[in-house]
Amino acid sequence: MMGGNNGSDTSGGQFVRFTVGGLSMGIDILGVREVAVIPGITPVQHAPSFVRGLINLRGQPVTVVDLGVKSVSPGRTLTGHTHVIVLKKAHVGILVDTIGDIVPVPVGGIEPLPSNMDLTNIDVIDGVVKLEHEPMYIVFPVRLLDAMAKTSGGAGE
Repeated sequence: MMGGNNGSDTSGGQFVRFTVGGLSMGIDILGVREVAVIPGITPVQHAPSFVRGLINLRGQPVTVVDLGVKSVSPGRTLTGHTHVIVLKKAHVGILVDTIGDIVPVPVGGIEPLPSNMDLTNIDVIDGVVKLEHEPMYIVFPVRLLDAMAKTSGGAGE
């Protein structure tokens, strides 16, 4: 599966498109278990700021990560369009503002982030796909889980 550094992975595939704070992002569909409507998030005391809390998904606790805290919209509110993209590798979900379509990306279609982009605080973005109307920033699940482990001492594994 995907997982280069600094956008060096040019593998193609299909990506679930979503938005966080107005940014168009995508995640490899092979790393997604499901997309769920927010049933209610239970806050977790002493968790890192990007951990929004826990949800109960059919009896399984899922840690919900809010990429907006690290990027463009800290403190955002949940709406009727807010969903969680649950990852296959761990009981972790990404809080997203909206879910878009499935975007096919050809081999070589993922490019490194330009050096002048101010997305350095989002260490889970590892590349960009140039779409017709806007860029789609690629989130790699492995980098998200690694970032969680570094920040919280292994939570989410």
